[in-house]
Formats: sequence, structure tokens, C-alpha cells
Amino acid sequence: MFKDYRAARAEAQKRANEFGYDYGLEHNKVLNTYTVFVLPRMENRCGHELRCEVVSAEDIKVQQPGHGLRG
Repeated sequence: MFKDYRAARAEAQKRANEFGYDYGLEHNKVLNTYTVFVLPRMENRCGHELRCEVVSAEDIKVQQPGHGLRG
């Protein structure tokens, strides 16, 4: 968990760029923290996975199937 949005966003981008999977960034209003987690393929997302901020790899060559703009 992260207290700062910018730190959480940077970590999500780092992981997405490294592994090619989409990562979710979610804010917990009660604890005022941010959580970063790997997302399943687009067609398998439901619940909170559809309400979070999605961070994809910046290079489409490293994006895994079902992730990023290619979906």
C-alpha cells in the first residue's frame, strides 16, 4: 500500500513496463491509501477491476495478450 498517489502510479507503471501486464491502481477512501495490483485479461475483469485506474505498459511490444490497447 502507498500513501502517495504519485508513488503508487510510478510503481504501477514500472511493473507494467517490466512484465507487460495491466496493473490496477485503487484508492481506499477509509484508509487514504493506494493499492497496486495485477489485472486479469480484459475479458475476465469484473467488480473492482472495472472501477480502478488501469496502467498499461508504455511499449506495446511487451504487452501480454489480453492487456493494453491490443486487448
